[in-house]
Amino acid sequence: MMDSQQFFYFWLILGTVVVLLEFIVPGGIVIFIGIAALFVAGLIYFDWIHSLIESLTYWFIFSLLLLFSLRGIVNRFLKPQVSVVNTDEDIDAIGHPAIVIEEITAEQPGRIHFRGTSWSASSKDPTPLKKDQKVIIIGRENIHWIVRPIQKED
Repeated sequence: MMDSQQFFYFWLILGTVVVLLEFIVPGGIVIFIGIAALFVAGLIYFDWIHSLIESLTYWFIFSLLLLFSLRGIVNRFLKPQVSVVNTDEDIDAIGHPAIVIEEITAEQPGRIHFRGTSWSASSKDPTPLKKDQKVIIIGRENIHWIVRPIQKED
């Protein structure tokens, strides 16, 4: 069993490390957990907490109180950095050019080079798409990109 001084240093070091983790894992949550651990260290220092169960209970309560009472206030003054990106690969790819690397016909899928790699592709166009021909991606069917030849207006 730890004596009071070791118990104090445990919570002090734990709280400090968790507060510093906020710089590595930003989000405004971890810092409140660390501050709660520092509060517990203070209560142990002033001899108000005597057992592990008490310290864990106070830490849990302080963490929740700090999180729910202060997070909204802190976020109001420090705007979180939020970026919204499109994660739908199909929407990003449609309308972009690619190069045929294996002949594509209406009956037989081939391959295209797109974004640095080779992809399976098919075409609904009756004319075959020859190797090194530029095409436009118009959709996706299962694992095949659907392509069409580039026309003059493209």
